[in-house]
Amino acid sequence: MNRCDNDCSTENPLAQVRLLYTELAQHPEKDFGWAKGKENARMLGYAEEWLNLLPDNASDHHVIPIGSAAE
Repeated sequence: MNRCDNDCSTENPLAQVRLLYTELAQHPEKDFGWAKGKENARMLGYAEEWLNLLPDNASDHHVIPIGSAAE
């Protein structure tokens, strides 16, 4: 699935990821084909103590960098 409308090819997967997550941040209500929110994070095995630090609806707040891409 390619959601890139700009300069985004298979040779630049980082650009594809950035565009997709930008779209997700700008349109959190949109159906992207996967679950979102705390329940999804629980299904993916995120630590409950991390999830307890997040607001119930994080999409109403700023982006919180967690996961393998967080620095």
